[in-house]
Amino acid sequence: MHNTSQDRRACAEHSRDVWSRVPSTTVIVCAAGSGRRFQTSAGAHRNKLSADLCGEPVLLRSIETAAAAPGVDRVLVAGPAEPAALTRFEEEFGGAIAARKGTIVAGGITERYETVARALARLPDEAEWVLVHDAARPCTPPEVFVRVIEALSDAPAVVPAMGVADTLKRARPAEGAIDQLQVARTEDRAGIHLAQTPQGFHRGVLEKAYKATDLRSTDDAQLVERLGRPVLLVQGDPRNIKITRPEDLELARAIWPTLGLAP
Repeated sequence: MHNTSQDRRACAEHSRDVWSRVPSTTVIVCAAGSGRRFQTSAGAHRNKLSADLCGEPVLLRSIETAAAAPGVDRVLVAGPAEPAALTRFEEEFGGAIAARKGTIVAGGITERYETVARALARLPDEAEWVLVHDAARPCTPPEVFVRVIEALSDAPAVVPAMGVADTLKRARPAEGAIDQLQVARTEDRAGIHLAQTPQGFHRGVLEKAYKATDLRSTDDAQLVERLGRPVLLVQGDPRNIKITRPEDLELARAIWPTLGLAP
């Protein structure tokens, strides 16, 4: 007869042994944005990161999923740049973030890349791998973090992504109409993927990418692509939505219980 408790202990010990050999990994959670699109649509919330998601603020849910992933050693939360706003941020979230392997640092003023650059400058010396994650993605399953971390053994940069299922239409302004679009052409969707976060990097590669004079980009992987370094794609997850509008929050409330984390 198998001893179930012994089997579980052996499995847990094996898992700890495997992850103990993974380079030290820090997750940067970008939380400096104001969420203007969300505020415009739902004035009840000052910031979407403070909105309730099944009993906790969106921001804390995003940190929970990162902290729950094996291989994640610490979480660096990049909050507002302005001192008074950062103080309010620390008062609202500081204790809960500390309880989730987290430390708060100041982020950027206007651009996301400013936030990442400031967080990179605050990485602990021992951090070898870095994952950059959107604070507005609270329903990222921990296994997505695991897939990214595991793939960093094979590539200097890793992006979780989903293949495109819908037909893609390139639009242009409609002739003789104001504020209307018409189809310019249908794009080939073969090989097209929707990028998600967390995006993972070898620390040295990401730091080199951030030394470029032009940091304008839509994600961090784009900066690494400009270095000519390979960026590996791994399977993302359809639940890994980004909260931008109020209806996204309602969807997140339906998704959260499926993750099997804290209620």
